Amino acid sequence: MKIEVATKKYFKEKKFIEETIELPENIKELLDRAADLYPTALAINFFEQEPQAKSISYADLRVLVYKLADGLCQLYFGRYFGREQANIFRSKT
Repeated sequence: MKIEVATKKYFKEKKFIEETIELPENIKELLDRAADLYPTALAINFFEQEPQAKSISYADLRVLVYKLADGLCQLYFGRYFGREQANIFRSKT
């Protein structure tokens, strides 16, 4: 497939998706939506042999991501990326 054809196809599909599917504004909204709709569904599965094997649900993933974000903000992550971006995953207190 020529690059022009592939590019045209990509933008056509992109436009269709953007017009027909309500996409979240950011990754936080995507994670929150998945955790709310499918809290026990498998989000990540590490394919290791027991006892190292680990599976994480969307609800557990949200908790882990929020903890990571809180930790990064406490380490002055926000100083480099701005308060709004750094606080995007901060837990609601």
